Amino acid sequence: MNAFATDSLEARIGAQTTEARRLSGQIVCGGGLRKALTTAQFDIENPATEEIIGSAPRCGIEDVNSAVDAASLAFRSWSATPARERGALLIRAADHLDGFREDIARLSSLETGNALPTQSRNEAGTMVDILRYFGGLAGEINGRTYPPDPGRLLYTRREALGVVGAIIPWNAPLMQLASKIAPALAAGNTVVLKPAEQAPLAVLRVFELLQAVLSPGVANANTGLGEEAGRLLCQHPAVRKISFTGSSAVGALIMHYAADKIIPVTAELGGKNPNIVLADANVDRAARGILQGLRLQRQGQSCSAGTRIYIHDAIYDAVIERVLAGIPSFRVGNPLDEATQVGCIV
Repeated sequence: MNAFATDSLEARIGAQTTEARRLSGQIVCGGGLRKALTTAQFDIENPATEEIIGSAPRCGIEDVNSAVDAASLAFRSWSATPARERGALLIRAADHLDGFREDIARLSSLETGNALPTQSRNEAGTMVDILRYFGGLAGEINGRTYPPDPGRLLYTRREALGVVGAIIPWNAPLMQLASKIAPALAAGNTVVLKPAEQAPLAVLRVFELLQAVLSPGVANANTGLGEEAGRLLCQHPAVRKISFTGSSAVGALIMHYAADKIIPVTAELGGKNPNIVLADANVDRAARGILQGLRLQRQGQSCSAGTRIYIHDAIYDAVIERVLAGIPSFRVGNPLDEATQVGCIV
């Protein structure tokens, strides 16, 4: 029995549904969880059951302005905080989140459908690790000195940009939010993040918990639709950097928004990932790698999922046979159930 499996599946689902309803209608802005200014809402669905588990604000210009204003105000003091102190605060934030890691993972599974034992629980741990890593890295940010002419000193220094607008997808929200905010905060920036409309609740819970450590306005989260809240965030004149993970089509739009303001963009737009199996490969290991690369524990919805497989003729039949034998061992079920796990080749 897994050490985490100390409660029934029904109790687990009920507790996280209650938490989802508590977070409904809320955003994190200016230091705490609060009601959004907008009254427009959209439903959040448990994809495993199609049950409506909560709702999220459909933020528009008022909420976007409020979040960016809070981040802009916080930037003045946060960017002036010594880098090592910022790093220490990020490590404290990671330690604080670590204490709630299991509940965060369960809430994420409820709204994404990602299997708890093989995806969300590990992802929550990765989120904590990323924050700790960049907390340790913060004090290593430095510039360069250059050989000058006699009597001259030439040097560069790294300066924070300001407010970073971050947009993440639904399929790995915990890892993605940490990947967006940790480097930005370590460098002295403040953040306004918009989660995917399919999975905003676990993100809101994480940002709510961050407020216990970070100064008000340093880390803010607005919910909403991409074409509304996401576009407004990217176009806001006070947002000085955009970090986006999603489709290539939306990434192209965001680059246009950024170009109008001449600001940098970091865009992770997925890709096509071939698995290549050569003639001298270990057949069993190759088949296991293909099965793992399909990312079925995340419904195949991953930018790193293997979408094409090239196998040498000499071992083609043997590899395919083992892959097909492994597929039935995947357990399909409620994502919060410990028995819903990735299969393996026996």
